[in-house]
Amino acid sequence: MEIKIEQVSRREVVVPVVAGPGARVRPDSVRVTIEGPASVVSSLPVVSARIQADTLAPGKYDLAPVFKLPSDIRVVEVEPGTVEVHIR
Repeated sequence: MEIKIEQVSRREVVVPVVAGPGARVRPDSVRVTIEGPASVVSSLPVVSARIQADTLAPGKYDLAPVFKLPSDIRVVEVEPGTVEVHIR
């Protein structure tokens, strides 16, 4: 049996936040720190963030972005933690 140990790496990126048609997001990007195996973190091409606003009624909301990442990558920190979303 062979055990392979891989170094854990952290990376900080600025990510645009997308909310879909009819929605305006402020700020339009967040700073996110991710952590995971060094080989995965270093080869991750793009981190994306989305606001789940499809089923919301018109109005103003403070919502946390949702990130689409490989299962072995975790979000360590998001700044700001929520964004203001205006739905028309």
